[in-house]
Amino acid sequence: GLEQKVAGMRPYAEVVVEAMEAAAEGARQSPTRARGAKRGAVHDLLEQHTQVFSLALDLELQEEWEESEERLRSWSRARLEGEGLALFSLSAAPTTGPQALLRDAVVRLFVPGRPLPFHQFSQGDIVLLSRDSARPPRPGGGSGGGGGGGGAAAPASPIDSDSALEGVVVEYSTRWLSVALPVHLAGAVRGAGWRVDLYANTVAYERALAALHRFGQGAPDDGSQGAAPLLSDLWRLLAGVVPAGTGYEAAASAPPPWARSTPVGRNRLVEARKAATALSAGRPVTFPRPLLQLQQRWEQQMRKPGKEDAADSRVAAPAAQPATVASSTDVANKAAAAAALGGGLNRSQASAVHEALGRTLTLWQGPPGTGKTRTLLRLVAAAVCVLPKGSPVLATAASNVAVDNLVAGLVALGVDVVRVGQPAKMSAALRGVSLEARVTASPAGAHAAALRRQAAGKAGSEAFGLVQQAMLLEEEAAQEVLSSASVVAATCIGAGDPRLVAEGRYWPLAVLDEATQASEPSALVPLMARVESLVLVGDPQQLPPTVKSRTAEQLGLGTPLFARLQAMGLTPMLLDTQYRMHPSLCEWPSAAFYSGRLASHPKPQDRPTPAGLPWPNPQVPVVFIPVTWGREERTRAASDAGESAETAASGFSFFNDAEAHQVVAAVRALLAGGSLANGPADIGVVTPYNGQVRRLARLFAAESPRGGRRGLAPVAAGAGERGAGSSASGGEEGNARDGAGGHELERMEIKSVDGFQGREKEVIVFSAVRSNQAGSLGFVSDYRRLNVALTRARRGLVVVGDPDTLKADKTWRGWLEWAAEQGVWLVEPLKVPQSLSDAATRPRPASVAGRQQGARRGR
Repeated sequence: GLEQKVAGMRPYAEVVVEAMEAAAEGARQSPTRARGAKRGAVHDLLEQHTQVFSLALDLELQEEWEESEERLRSWSRARLEGEGLALFSLSAAPTTGPQALLRDAVVRLFVPGRPLPFHQFSQGDIVLLSRDSARPPRPGGGSGGGGGGGGAAAPASPIDSDSALEGVVVEYSTRWLSVALPVHLAGAVRGAGWRVDLYANTVAYERALAALHRFGQGAPDDGSQGAAPLLSDLWRLLAGVVPAGTGYEAAASAPPPWARSTPVGRNRLVEARKAATALSAGRPVTFPRPLLQLQQRWEQQMRKPGKEDAADSRVAAPAAQPATVASSTDVANKAAAAAALGGGLNRSQASAVHEALGRTLTLWQGPPGTGKTRTLLRLVAAAVCVLPKGSPVLATAASNVAVDNLVAGLVALGVDVVRVGQPAKMSAALRGVSLEARVTASPAGAHAAALRRQAAGKAGSEAFGLVQQAMLLEEEAAQEVLSSASVVAATCIGAGDPRLVAEGRYWPLAVLDEATQASEPSALVPLMARVESLVLVGDPQQLPPTVKSRTAEQLGLGTPLFARLQAMGLTPMLLDTQYRMHPSLCEWPSAAFYSGRLASHPKPQDRPTPAGLPWPNPQVPVVFIPVTWGREERTRAASDAGESAETAASGFSFFNDAEAHQVVAAVRALLAGGSLANGPADIGVVTPYNGQVRRLARLFAAESPRGGRRGLAPVAAGAGERGAGSSASGGEEGNARDGAGGHELERMEIKSVDGFQGREKEVIVFSAVRSNQAGSLGFVSDYRRLNVALTRARRGLVVVGDPDTLKADKTWRGWLEWAAEQGVWLVEPLKVPQSLSDAATRPRPASVAGRQQGARRGR
């Protein structure tokens, strides 16, 4: 039924651009008639916006649920395990100490005596925890070498609905998975015989749908009828409605209400820009209500007797790695401040902050490594300096990792910030500034906690009445905390928390990081309350939102709000200097994706070439390893985000053994070189396909002295796992291996390209996988995916691929020609370890040399 509704519908971005062009033409011909027609046109635009995106959301939800139901209903246990979407035969034990999460308890799941199998679970994932009613597979009946578990195998036993519990992944390592569950349910999760499945919920869908309908009504919910006068400017810009005779860019550049209207407002803008100038120069400014005391109070409270769960005598959980939870001092120290802020701002960054303070709607384009987060922190800090109490800034991002990066930077600055969302999805080091922690630390929260303790000893209506009183006190405390904070931070979907869209609440300024990774309905969720000015930060040259439904993507669900506004005539401000890459690594992406406008701050001597690899051109830390003797293979595997409809529907992925062997050889050479301070932790192995991720995981596991799957259990990052930065747990390195197995390769990350967006490593080793006579590349031909893959490395880049297949794509052909001109093709392939060489056939060096010469000539 949903598919039939699509007929005749077009993406809203196309509709609104045509409407704006028609309105401009009508205004030129007859200004009076245009004003009368505009009112009807606005209604039609909003109606189409709601219809198109509501249908797209329905299609996407249907796709997700059908996929989930199919998986739970008919997939074999071998396939579920092989694709890393379920873990079986787990033991469960309570965790103790600082991992307690207010009203949630944390349960640790593990396999006694050995590491977990390969899995795709990551922090913040929704999971279904249930009794494992299936018998373990017979010896030899595992998932196989290619991520298998064929369709002919018997389906796994169905989920035991009586014991199924919905939880959130808090942390993970090679040996355990920590899951947050409601306290009143977690006590039953003990002992052996558990399974955990990746699960989907409807919270994101429901909040995005609510945002769509509220936007379609013509105003945020401010408790009044009709459009809110103070917010009409921003709302009209987002809807594509501007005054007759006014260009879109001119309308967007008008000062927001908080910075105009009165002498007070105009003075705010002047003072905010003064603060921005000081911050841009690296000079300190003073912020009210520092958070260090709040963090310390939180930690002291969580260490009180009674906050720890009693140990389960039947089974002991494996110990956590030392210092998995950082203290507030760790967050607020000078090193964290330097990482978050990086000193002053360059000219393009300072200009972006200065301009955005005086605009109603702003786009910032931040190419890789250009300091988007650092610049955004300065903007927020400058606004905080002048906004009155009770008027906090709303800071949002598409992912929890990106929000945590913003919060960590604000804490380091001393800005009073409150983090909204499930504590289980936050960095452990930042849970002390969560709304729940702040409420618990307040007098009303303490009173509420006492009432809940009383209710625990009562029954019936008496207990219910005490709980109701506690809930009212907690709600009052939450509203007080939110109103008194300088900044409120949440993910896009988290900003749909009812407490943030309460009647009368408004945000003078809202910022959205990772804006090009959020679908338009998701980006509208933070705008359900009144917002006066908005800054969207992203890069349309990198990966867009992940959409499973091809039909929903065709309707525009994969087009972010950032891109629509750009198509409507809003020009992004470019952050034009990158601080990540060796200048040679930046050269080609700058020319190919940013019209040569991306400059490099690091000098070659700042990014010394890693030792160990035979770099063909020592001046250019890039090596292309042409693998023409291998072949791509299809394997029964999890659908790869963004792949073609046929591949996604069939459930196939791709792997390439010959390329995988060269990747292993490259990593071995880099580690043998000894120039990477953190060893394997400085290397990122990246590939477009989850099938290759699994294949590489098994090959590196074979490199372990323990052998087999006991060596390395990297977690494949899907398109939902993105973000930059690091934290003690839950950030860039917080989810890395804990080293429990005693082998250094456990600290290396192997991820999909989608999972590495926003990340960086000293060295990136990339496997392109595709190798076929037809020159078919699938989603490897997406130039944005190539841009992400090539721009993660700081000091060295290794690309492994079949040039005969890759050159079929124009963008890849351009990179191959550049690599040939730079002389970075490797003529002789790397020596493959003897344990892996049985499947590899080496080519004659002359054939590779001939291909390099052909690439130089542009063939």
